[in-house]
This record gives sequence, C-alpha cells and structure tokens, in this order.
Amino acid sequence: MTRQIAWLSNPTGRKIAFALEFGVLLAALLLAASGWPNLVWGYLVYSGLNGVSGWLILGGRV
Repeated sequence: MTRQIAWLSNPTGRKIAFALEFGVLLAALLLAASGWPNLVWGYLVYSGLNGVSGWLILGGRV
C-alpha cells in the first residue's frame, strides 16, 4: 500500500511516517504520565485498530 502513495514510496517518506507514529506514541505516553490515564486506553484502541488493519492487509482480506 505504501508504494501506491508517492511520498511514502521513497526512504524519506518512510522515515517521516515512522517519526509521526513515534510522535503519537510519545505524546500519548507523556500525557498519560501527566495525569491523563484514560489516554492509555485510547492509545490501546488505536494500536488494536492498527493491528487489525495490518492483519487484514497482510492476510489478503483487503
């Protein structure tokens, strides 16, 4: 799928995508540590949806 999106096809685009994902994780962890514990559940839901999406894509169901 990433090959179909032009800016993700090159190494720089992949690095940007990984950096954005890391930023989301870091923000969730920092907010959870700062007194927003419910954000952890939101991030777990987000991660679970990403896992299901990956399973569907790699399994050839989508």
